[in-house]
Amino acid sequence: MKWIISNCNTSSCLSEVRIDRGVITTLSELFIPAQSLAYGTYELKLTVTMTAVPNLISSASTYVKMVPSNIQANLVQFGTSMITQGHQQNLTLNPDKFSVDPDTSTFNASNWQYTYYCRIYGLYNFPSINGTQLPIDDPRIDLLNSSCFSNRSGNETAWEYGSTKSSVTILAESLVSNKTYQFMVIMINRENSSIQATGYLLVQVQDQTVHTVTVGCVISTMCMSNMEYQSVNPTTQVALFSICNDNCSSLSNITWNIYEGLLNSSSNIVKWTRFNSTIAKKNIWFFGMNTSNLTSTTDLFIHNPQIKYWSFEVIYSFVSEISSSAINFVISQPLQNGSCSINPLNGTTSTLFTISCLNWFGQTDIQDYSFYAGDDNKYNISTIVVLPDSNKIATLIDVVQEPGDEANSDSLVQLLASSNQNIVGQILTSLSLTFNKMSSKNVELAVTNGIPAATISVSPLDGESQQMSSAPLNISALVKYNQKLNSYANMIASTKCYQLALALQAMALKISYEDVQAASTSIAQCVTNVLTVRIFTVNIPLQERGNVLDLDLNRANAFPADYDTDIEYIWSNLKMFANGDDFSWETIQTGRNTYYQMQTANTIAYQVIETLSLITSAVNIHLNIDQHMTVNTSSVFLSLETLSISSLRNKIIQPFPNSQIQIPSIFNLTVNNNVTVFLRTIMQPLASTGASHSHENINMSTSISLSIIDQNGNDIEINTNINDPIQFIIPRDINLIVSPMFLQNVTSIDDNHNQIFNLHYINITQLNKNLSVSLHFEMDSLNKSLAYLLIYRFDDSPQLNSSINQIDGWSLFCPLNLTKNDTYTYFIDNQRTSNHQSVIFGIRELNTTESYDFCSNNSLMNISIPISNKPYKFSSNYKLRTYTSGCYYLDSNNNWQSDGLLVGPLTNHYQTYCLSTHLTTFTSGFIILPEPINWNYIFANTSFSQNKIIYLTRICICIIYLLLIIYDRYKNKKDIEKLEISDNYKVNQYFYEMIVLINNYSNCNYNHSLQVSYFFLNIYCLSNNYTKILTIDKYWKWLEDSFISNIRAQQWYNDNPHRNLSVFINERSNRLIGWTIMRQLRIKSDSCQVTESYSSSIRQAFIYQSSNKLNTFIYVGDYVTYGDDRYIYEFHGSLSNLKSNLLELHQLEWIDKQTRAVIIQINLNNRNVEIFMSVTYLVEFLSSINVFPSARFESIYL
Repeated sequence: MKWIISNCNTSSCLSEVRIDRGVITTLSELFIPAQSLAYGTYELKLTVTMTAVPNLISSASTYVKMVPSNIQANLVQFGTSMITQGHQQNLTLNPDKFSVDPDTSTFNASNWQYTYYCRIYGLYNFPSINGTQLPIDDPRIDLLNSSCFSNRSGNETAWEYGSTKSSVTILAESLVSNKTYQFMVIMINRENSSIQATGYLLVQVQDQTVHTVTVGCVISTMCMSNMEYQSVNPTTQVALFSICNDNCSSLSNITWNIYEGLLNSSSNIVKWTRFNSTIAKKNIWFFGMNTSNLTSTTDLFIHNPQIKYWSFEVIYSFVSEISSSAINFVISQPLQNGSCSINPLNGTTSTLFTISCLNWFGQTDIQDYSFYAGDDNKYNISTIVVLPDSNKIATLIDVVQEPGDEANSDSLVQLLASSNQNIVGQILTSLSLTFNKMSSKNVELAVTNGIPAATISVSPLDGESQQMSSAPLNISALVKYNQKLNSYANMIASTKCYQLALALQAMALKISYEDVQAASTSIAQCVTNVLTVRIFTVNIPLQERGNVLDLDLNRANAFPADYDTDIEYIWSNLKMFANGDDFSWETIQTGRNTYYQMQTANTIAYQVIETLSLITSAVNIHLNIDQHMTVNTSSVFLSLETLSISSLRNKIIQPFPNSQIQIPSIFNLTVNNNVTVFLRTIMQPLASTGASHSHENINMSTSISLSIIDQNGNDIEINTNINDPIQFIIPRDINLIVSPMFLQNVTSIDDNHNQIFNLHYINITQLNKNLSVSLHFEMDSLNKSLAYLLIYRFDDSPQLNSSINQIDGWSLFCPLNLTKNDTYTYFIDNQRTSNHQSVIFGIRELNTTESYDFCSNNSLMNISIPISNKPYKFSSNYKLRTYTSGCYYLDSNNNWQSDGLLVGPLTNHYQTYCLSTHLTTFTSGFIILPEPINWNYIFANTSFSQNKIIYLTRICICIIYLLLIIYDRYKNKKDIEKLEISDNYKVNQYFYEMIVLINNYSNCNYNHSLQVSYFFLNIYCLSNNYTKILTIDKYWKWLEDSFISNIRAQQWYNDNPHRNLSVFINERSNRLIGWTIMRQLRIKSDSCQVTESYSSSIRQAFIYQSSNKLNTFIYVGDYVTYGDDRYIYEFHGSLSNLKSNLLELHQLEWIDKQTRAVIIQINLNNRNVEIFMSVTYLVEFLSSINVFPSARFESIYL
């Protein structure tokens, strides 16, 4: 498939046009960026060739005519409609400098003729005679319409032209104060007089000297010049900016005013009236009313459809003057009288729908049509029913799982592979919605069969808790669910989502805010779907929220094609996949799958961050101060807001009802307090795994990210203190299952003991030493009227009586403290548990007197501790549950850390309350601990009579150990006696002579060297005989066709794959030792250069390296002795990569006329005959055109 673009003349289209290499011409669609083709007519011809039958060719053509776009003639900067000017100031009008040609990056002023006109606005029309308007330099007088410069007397000059009249300066005192003048310029193209452009400017003249202020549209393409006005669509927000062009250091205030206009049909002049809802709609419709930028949302136009003209005026107030400027808009009127139809009204996602739009007309020509689809029917049109084409989707899934030749013919694959970002975005959004619906049905079916939802899926942010069925677990249902999930697991589209974000960011200055908002929503949902929600299950198995998929496991352990040709392949290091000392095949397979999924998850996590950053950059262009945009979907909550530093103080952000972020009133920023910042909040339903996957127990938590960004897109650091921290409430999955409490049967304990407290042991050791957790106790007494005392101690047993107080903390559990769930709770924050391995806590029941004294008296509660020396006795059993929670942030290395974070007291089963002194991405850990160990029971049952087997086993082991030590010492003494060394002490520093006998098999050594030389030199091949190389081209041919294939083992003679031969050369008896190295010496040391677009190994080959760095020696050739400074290429990687790199080196002419010598060095070992061999190839390039090859084979026989 190939597109050919040809330039057409009056008779033919034979001149093929070469366009930018970035334009893809091998797809079914063709996208040519703006300004790629010059004016003229072009033939766009698509030729399709059948792969199986190359002679079968079909082609079709269409013709396109490139015509000039309309020139926007601007008398002042940005196309401002009105400016203020002082009576004693010169007024310069520069259409040559400020006009815009959409077809070029710069405006060519010399191509135009300029004619200037002026009138006194509101009093007269432009002066004319017999219907012909009079330019300012026409001496004739219109008696009905006064000249702008009638106050000038005699021969006084009122203006001065620039070169070729491309600009004009109205001299000071030429205009009268307190009047408004309208200037007009008509520009005529010198080559084609039919091409014209007209520009207008209103000038209000004041008595005092004023600063010049201009106004423009932030998105210039949204404001199109229409005579005296800028045209704007009523469905588009207007974003304006203003600039003071002089020294404005004395500026004190900026104010915007909004006016509605009414056209006087008799005078053809618009009368402006201030819009009466300006103040009421501040920060609702209008944003930035007191800044240099103003944004008016579409609500202004939608709620006032009767108003056609609008004016936005900015007033700059200085100490001694006021200057203003304005830009005027006319609302584009909708098209009329036409109709659109769609056929058929029902179908599937594979149905061809035909849309026809006829007989539409408007004030301007129709340039294109846009088609929008959605679930709502706010336009009251016919409903179109579109159902998923299950067969087509199933085919797509099969193609993606097992790519083959049929993948190229699949229509959805072709659309996804296209460069049309609009089509790709629609397909990804449609597939995402379809797959989510299919997955939801599978999850619902699994839940009804007794499978907990939290173990197989991640709840969406806006989802509801799924009640678990009372039916027993159905294993076959789980298998069936996994089989279905396997079908979708590989539909990962993060790269496409990232490309869409790149395209959006590139066009953000050219499209409307509404389009940016819609695209941002789709892209954000697309990219976060990949990482977290349901179908895109990269992160779910890693977080142990779902089973490892069979398809992923099989792919992770399938032998790669280049496995045995890449001696650096990761599979050679089994420690990467083992579980400690467990090197079983099942463990290795699982480890490989985890390794590859970690790589995929980290790659996608990075792309998610980059994609959301691109979205942020695109939206930031459109948002004004106090304006915000929210993307609220099931897979991501994204809030973007522009605000002042003062607005940050005590700001509360609530993405969802069960989550919250609060910024304190006191904080320090690394920027000035007067600047405007950008606030970005991101919430996702499942936290990413992190680079280390280090047991944070975050698999049931959402993640929340908060960033403060400057105008350049850089993160701003915020610093607070722990006494006034940033507060986060991070919710957990709504389908989290909290295990029941453990019953403690304390009433059955024998009274014959001396323990004051019933002790329980909790292990809080963290596998990751960088993480800390909080500890939470929950106690449910079966008698709600009883009171209890809780004490605890870290890493040791607590003791509390009248003479001993060895505890780290305590708490009273009084009936007044019962929560709404009738439980007692106690909390130890993560700072206190840090660096501890265990907690032992004790509980005792308070007697009636203690309960009255300490629980009824609020002044003593939790202030004074009740002391007792009596053994505990419980009148009622109780239940216990303990759990840990953690607050974690993601550092720059993508690892979860907890330093600087504090777990707060509002933490419970369903949320973690985190306190932080900085901003980044946050998540929480949560795990319910096993039943605490009852130490009282252990102490009461440790006698010898109750544990005879345990005690006897340990005694026997100790005896055997002692006997082995005695025997070992005896054998060591016998060995020393055999050596006959009377003195073997290190302090005496004796020297010993070692004699190594080496057999000299010179004939075998020679035969082996000869064999290897024949193999590498290829002397029996006429086309690639190393010894017959005479030119550079023949040397390259030997490298690419012979040498490179021989330094890696390849398939056997019967095409069977090679296995476990990754370090062998192709003759399969000699192993490589180290890397094969190719070194080049050149006439000039700095004569090699290459661009950054190539791989690191290629770029490294073009870097000159000295002998000090290489630690090499000189080499003596047949003709010259060569120094040790050189360029080096190392043969790293698989065979396919080596071939590709050699081809690139050849194309880049790494060896050329300035090359002096090329040396290749290989070290080999043959284990069969115990020979080490060094092979050196030298090719010398003398001053003549000839090439002189030589080789050296040196063997050492052990």
